[in-house]
Amino acid sequence: MELPKAKRVRTVKPTPDKSLYERLPLKRRLFVDYYLGKANGCKTKAARMAGYAGPANEGYRLCNDPDVWAYIQDRLKASAMSADEVIARLGDHARATVEDFIDVLPPSDAPAADTYREGDPCPVCAVDRPDAGQVLVKVSVTDPKSGRVSPELICAVCGDRWKPEPQVPWRLNLAKAEDLGKLHLLTELGWTETGPKFKLVDQQAALGQLGRYHGLFTDKTEGRLKVVSPYEGMTDDELEERARQLRGKTGTAGGDPAPGGTGTPES
Repeated sequence: MELPKAKRVRTVKPTPDKSLYERLPLKRRLFVDYYLGKANGCKTKAARMAGYAGPANEGYRLCNDPDVWAYIQDRLKASAMSADEVIARLGDHARATVEDFIDVLPPSDAPAADTYREGDPCPVCAVDRPDAGQVLVKVSVTDPKSGRVSPELICAVCGDRWKPEPQVPWRLNLAKAEDLGKLHLLTELGWTETGPKFKLVDQQAALGQLGRYHGLFTDKTEGRLKVVSPYEGMTDDELEERARQLRGKTGTAGGDPAPGGTGTPES
């Protein structure tokens, strides 16, 4: 007896699940990037920047697409801060100190803003008479208008005056701040005529927020007794009815004459 041939079963290998990023076409990824970035959450603007025709309709359609919206939510979750991270960041702000960003220098090593200092050759005499060897001498000059006294350098030969170098007793050290992981505490960085200029995060504001979080501060209104009127919320008709009830109770208790009586005792 011939046995029936076994049917050949075709096995299909399961396709591995692709990530949301891999499933989305490039144009939709661009839409999400613009939606979360330059478009500031405007779906029409994001669709226009991604190159879609009819951006108003396409933006609405894309935001209702399950894969696109799930990808947007994943991106938001990845960039959001947890509560612990917020408290940790506030702690960094509260501990911000200028010591992490500068090196304090002794006066002798303080860098100069220009090349003129006491004891240097006079710039004019050094060109006209290089062998004169004249040096600049520091003198105090009083401003006739403001009366402010400021130092100046004067040459005893030619009489020319020069502004002395300002002494800067500190030096900005960004490498030190980077090693300490403190660069994120900088909110402003620049350069002026007298040297570098920088600004740190508001330490007092961070301390205040942390204090409120830990319950260290109590508002003035907290703990006050609030008196609520029993007639609050009643209508005018209800108030008049309540007044009649109270007047009736007061008349009975005070010995007012009953209806039809004179109120005079019998003899």
